[in-house]
Parts: sequence; C-alpha cells; structure tokens
Amino acid sequence: MLALLAVGAAALGGLPHVTKATFNATVGATPLALVAFTAPWCGHCQKLHPELETASAELLGDGVTVVEIDATLERRLAEQFEVKAFPELLVFRRDLDTYAKYTGARSAQGIVQHMRARRGPACAPLSGASEAWLSPAATEQQQQPATLHVLVEQAEADAAGALSFETAERALEHLRVQVLCATPAGEPIPLSARVRLRFARAFPSAAASAGSSSVANPPVGVYGGADEEKALLRWMTMLARPAVGELTDQSARMYVGMRDTGVAILMLPPPLLGRVERQREFYTQQLLEVAQTTQLLQGPTVFLTWAHSTSRIGQQLVKDYPLDPNAPTLLILDFTKRARKPAGHRQEGPFDVRSAIAHVAAFKAGDLSIPATFFENKLEALGEWFEYFFLLVVDQPVEIAAVGVGVFGALFFASRYLDRYLDAGVAAAPAAKVKKEK
Repeated sequence: MLALLAVGAAALGGLPHVTKATFNATVGATPLALVAFTAPWCGHCQKLHPELETASAELLGDGVTVVEIDATLERRLAEQFEVKAFPELLVFRRDLDTYAKYTGARSAQGIVQHMRARRGPACAPLSGASEAWLSPAATEQQQQPATLHVLVEQAEADAAGALSFETAERALEHLRVQVLCATPAGEPIPLSARVRLRFARAFPSAAASAGSSSVANPPVGVYGGADEEKALLRWMTMLARPAVGELTDQSARMYVGMRDTGVAILMLPPPLLGRVERQREFYTQQLLEVAQTTQLLQGPTVFLTWAHSTSRIGQQLVKDYPLDPNAPTLLILDFTKRARKPAGHRQEGPFDVRSAIAHVAAFKAGDLSIPATFFENKLEALGEWFEYFFLLVVDQPVEIAAVGVGVFGALFFASRYLDRYLDAGVAAAPAAKVKKEK
C-alpha cells in the first residue's frame, strides 16, 4: 500500500519522502530505486529537487522509483548507508542489500539514462557466441575512449583467479554503466558458483584510424586477483577509466595519486593557431596504440594522458621535472612508492609510438627505478628489520615474551648489582682517605 501511495505521488508530480519506517516497504517494493539523501539547508539539494521530480515522472513506466530522504531527520538511515555529504544518491535493488553510489549526471535526462541502463541483472546471458562478445566493435560508444566487456564463466573451485559469482555481481553493480558484463548463453549461473572473469577493451575509431591491425580482435585478459569485492571493484574501476585522456584540473582526480599505478603524461608543445583539434587527434591516436599494446603487460596499471605545456598543470610539470616545453615528451609519474613527490621517468629522445611502448613496458617491468640514496637505503634496512621483528612477534608470541622477560630480568638484576657496587665504593672511599692521612 505504501509503495502504491509513493507511485501515486510521483504520478501527480510530487517526489515521495521516505522515513525509516516506510523505507523497506517503499524502496524494497520496486525492482530498482534511486534514493536521494538531502538536507533542507543544502543549496545543491534544492537545485537537484526539480530534476528528481522530472526524472521520477519519466521513469514511472519503467518500474523505477525515485524517492527523497531528509537526512537531518532520518539520521539513522543516513548512518546505515554511510552518507557523509549532500546530496548523496544511492541506487537500490529489491533485496536492499545491493546498492551502489549513483555516478551519472545530476540532471533529469542524465538520471533517466543512468537508471534505464541499470535495469535487469548486472550480467545478462548472451544470445550469441562468447568470443564475439570478447571482440567488441571499435565503433561502440564512440564518445568513450574505450569500452570494457567482461565475460563471467563458471570455473573449477580451485582454479586460479576463481571467485564467487555473488562477489562478482556485487562489484559489477557499482559499475553498471561503465562496464558491460555477460554470461555465456544457456543455463544461468547460480550465485554460489565459482567463476572466472575474462575481459577485453575495444579502442574506438581513433585507434582504428591509426592503422592498428589488432583493433578488430583486442587482446583478452583474465582477472587474477583476490576473491574480494573491494579488490575486484578496484580492478574494474581502473580498467573502466578512459584509456587515454587529457590531464586537466578536473580530470587529475581520475588518474593521479592512485596507489600502485603510474601516470604517463605526453607533454605537448603549444599548438599552432587553428591546429589544436588536429594536434589532439593525432597524438590521441598514437597514445591509444600505446595503451592497446601495453594494457595486458604484467606490472602496475599505467594511465595514458596528455597535456599542453602552456596549461596550468603543464607549466607545473615543466617546473617540477626538467622537460622541454617545445617538444613532445613522455613522462611517467611513479605512484608505486609513497613519496612526497612522485618519481618522474622521462623518455629519452623524440616521442614516437614504438619508443613510448618500450618506455611504458620498462616501467611496468620495474626497469625504470631510480637509484636510492644512502639515507633511503638505511631507512629501508631499518624498515625491513622492524618488519622481521613484527612477524617474529606474530608467529612466536610466547617465545618472544619469554625472551623479553628474560632480558628485562637480566638488565634489572645487573643494574641492582651495579648500584650496590657503586654504593659500596662510595662508602669505602672516605675510610681509605682517612687511613692514608694517618
């Protein structure tokens, strides 16, 4: 009944407000729901409200519910779903245990497109051959620098890289729009089954026009990480990022600073008047070839980006790392080690596709490491000693405790003996002096 009232409110143009008492009945009664946590004093929430109302009315026929929750009144609900900023949009499925953060545009049109893309299971059964699914056409999603296709197949329980299908489903739910997932045609895979994930990335028209012969059949990789939702989500998130992108103040968060990664930046000279787009297309094509060739190489993930030396980020990089602002130069920032300033690996010589591939491959293989200083070597040795001692304590706590008590006891009794010896010596000194005077 509550769900019907909520739908009726949406049909009349209002946005249903949900409380903790009505949450399960309203959100759990629909296959898909968008829940907006807002606050009355939030300006962005006030701007979002009419967009939510328009989207709610348009999604009514799709079986998608859009509701709003005043987080200042429903603090327990906000805490339950770890809401820390407003507005916070979460996408829920009927079981209420599966939810993900909304990552689409905050406009009525963007909300409608995003929610329609999330209908149905995260991994839909194929109607055709699996290998065709792993050969995504280069013409798909031309507006995106890459398309990620994931194929989930049943595997032996002890197979390398195998994980539960339920774990894969939960992780894929977060990336419904960025990642396209499917299962082989035939019988559906039970959630309790062990599966393996194969993937392929299609590089769109830029790579095709660059003359790459392998664009039609992109290389296929296999997930080999841990059977954990967070590990799988991080792996897919990195693969789902644009293969090549411009490094700006806005996009820097997407690429820079992720642990165990590298960011390859092609520093471009100031473009000639009227040739900005031509320069961008030319070097994007070349970087896409580098990305396609190096994506499956063992080693840390490398994001490929480009920036003009006249941009704010470009000027800062030219200042921090000795770069020629008037010649195309490839620089890899190393985030595999924690440092105040990431190490920079500059490609020697003029930029071209073949040398860039070799440079990125060398970084992934660990062949571009910068020699450590004497002080850094000492710190590393000290860290290894502490790590060894910690592992020893963890593995043999009783023995270590016994040794610690023994050492402490020996030091204690030794100090007591020394104190008595020194006290006796001090007391004997005046007597010896008097005797000598006599």
